[in-house]
Amino acid sequence: WMVCYKLGGKYECSTLNLNNIGTLLHQLLKENFISEIEANAAGIVEMHYDFFLTNIKNLTEIKMYDLTEYEGLTMSDVKKGKPKKRPYRDESTLTNDQKAILEALKQTGNPALIESFWKDNGEKKFYKKRSGQFWKYLCTLPINLERYQIFNELNKRTATLMTEDNCFVYACIQAEVDGETIDHMREVIRVRDFPQSKVQEISDATGIAFNVTIGYFNDSRHNEIKRYIPKECETVRTIDLLLVEDHYMLNERLPMTTYFIRNYIEILKACGGMNIEKQMKIYTKREDKYVVRYDRTTPLWDVMKTFVGVQIFRTYFLWRTFHIYD
Repeated sequence: WMVCYKLGGKYECSTLNLNNIGTLLHQLLKENFISEIEANAAGIVEMHYDFFLTNIKNLTEIKMYDLTEYEGLTMSDVKKGKPKKRPYRDESTLTNDQKAILEALKQTGNPALIESFWKDNGEKKFYKKRSGQFWKYLCTLPINLERYQIFNELNKRTATLMTEDNCFVYACIQAEVDGETIDHMREVIRVRDFPQSKVQEISDATGIAFNVTIGYFNDSRHNEIKRYIPKECETVRTIDLLLVEDHYMLNERLPMTTYFIRNYIEILKACGGMNIEKQMKIYTKREDKYVVRYDRTTPLWDVMKTFVGVQIFRTYFLWRTFHIYD
């Protein structure tokens, strides 16, 4: 990440990476922007000196840019206004001949030719590889989504559930994969953030097929479905997963309606005495009365999209302190 901040009317710039992120954690904790529970849940080793040159409250502006999305970003770009997001291009996927052609195009200094090259070689190369990470939001509705490693609050118990297992492993536990297989998955993954290519390795080792639906909140693309089938053994079972913002979840239908999500405040005012499970089954309003259908369910992806549409999610952890530019 590039971190740009204003100090005394002047822009300063620093790079935030794995080597120094512990300094930011230290400063946020020291200046009471986050609690010790949040700091521990972040899974970052604290370093005992500050990231910024002054107290955070002395800064008049902070902007953070993901350098995999703002490729080649400079301080000059930031000073001129909101920089244009550049698509991520993974050159490691190119053949040697393609790399040679691309290098020659770079030498011309003509951006139109470079754009044309990437268009011809597949737009899918523009985007980051998907991986498995924390879900970085809290759910503000009083419903239990812990099955998907999504929580209503951050405390010692939920922090433990967030950090004990990678989200992929957590989803497989919810799918009732046996303990021995889960332990093997943990050994294969080892880290919290792992590349999607590991899914095939896990499939080959466990005999489990995975259907992974990749959802995009802020993208014009349709959802993708990637299938991972064991190559050298029979398939013992199939697990459907949803991958959203690098977070794996068990992909299934939930006992609620999108109507309930969109109209929760009004439903609460009118039906405050009704238990939440029944409220979640309200699907319409007729003659000024809410109608309940107990057989109603909604796919997880539709629930997630509706949450985002009505701003049910609230950011937590380190990034909640800053405005992060997309």
